[in-house]
Amino acid sequence: MLEQQQPFLWFAPLFGKPVQFNIAPKITFSSERLTLMIDNLRAMNPASWQSPRDARPVFKESKYIVAEQYRGTTVNPEKVHTLIEQGISGLDSTVDLDQSGCYVDPMVLDDDQTLLADIERYNRYAPFTITYTFANASETLDASTAINWFTFSEDGTATLNEESVAIWVSEFAARHDTVAAERVFITADGKEASVSGGTYGWQIDQAAEIVAIKEALSSRAEQTREPYYLQSAASHKNQDWGETYVEINLTTQYLYYVRDGQIALESDVVTGAPWGGRSTVSGVYDVLQKSSPAVLRGPRTADGGYEWDAPVSFWIRVTWGGIGMHDANWQPRFGGDWYLYNGSHGCINMPWLNAQQLYNMIEVGTPVVLHY
Repeated sequence: MLEQQQPFLWFAPLFGKPVQFNIAPKITFSSERLTLMIDNLRAMNPASWQSPRDARPVFKESKYIVAEQYRGTTVNPEKVHTLIEQGISGLDSTVDLDQSGCYVDPMVLDDDQTLLADIERYNRYAPFTITYTFANASETLDASTAINWFTFSEDGTATLNEESVAIWVSEFAARHDTVAAERVFITADGKEASVSGGTYGWQIDQAAEIVAIKEALSSRAEQTREPYYLQSAASHKNQDWGETYVEINLTTQYLYYVRDGQIALESDVVTGAPWGGRSTVSGVYDVLQKSSPAVLRGPRTADGGYEWDAPVSFWIRVTWGGIGMHDANWQPRFGGDWYLYNGSHGCINMPWLNAQQLYNMIEVGTPVVLHY
């Protein structure tokens, strides 16, 4: 171009049309170094990426609405490399990753017709709520959970998967049943202890609850109620036996009868011998039966008799397997380590007077806590 200018004719442009020249830049660079620099950009660090999120149905204020898509910050590395290389070759001072389509887009947008059709179908089942009450606590089952139990056909017809309902009810019962569950509590003498096992506590009637949920789904019902129970307890607190109960410490061999939160009776006892399968089982039970007098008998013998029988004045049954509290006039003493050598066959032996007092005070259904 310099050669074409003819410098001795420098004055010509003053009287004519200026000559225009287009200069195309020629850029060279190290591809390896550029790749390394691009890969070190913050936008290229996967640890900083936020994944795109599709538009989706969300349950809010008793109905389904569209939650808008979110683009996120995840990029397509190949597109970024191509864009920056082109920008350098063209001497561009900036490149725009967003406008150039370098970000990974959501697959479903908020105007997606399939999404809108799903929401319309879901909202046919949205007016459904069961709020379960547990004293001062509650748990709510609504369409946000139940909608996952349905399979929808193309024409919008819904089919309920009953197995999904049963699984939810089973998990619900596991969260709230206390029968045989571990309870941590403060003993009558003010110490912390734990107990598990036994037959006393809350137990949800899962079969009845499944039927009730299916009916509520069908009728679009809104309910506030307690679950259906096979068995109930005195309290919904961790100490589900409430304020009136018998506590027997199998380690100290001591019994407390607590009534309305106050100790009404205390007694040394003798529990099952720790050998020969005669140990008294721990757990939470309740009084099943009272008899006065009664005859306690051991296993049957080949001749139709019993291995042993023991007439008692006061019998307070705790398990149908034969464990209970009763007087034992054959025991010369109670408490301490006497049970290690002269323990019962599993029952809780008491002095006659204490057994009489407990028998007269206690009612069938009273919880009995046996712990170590």
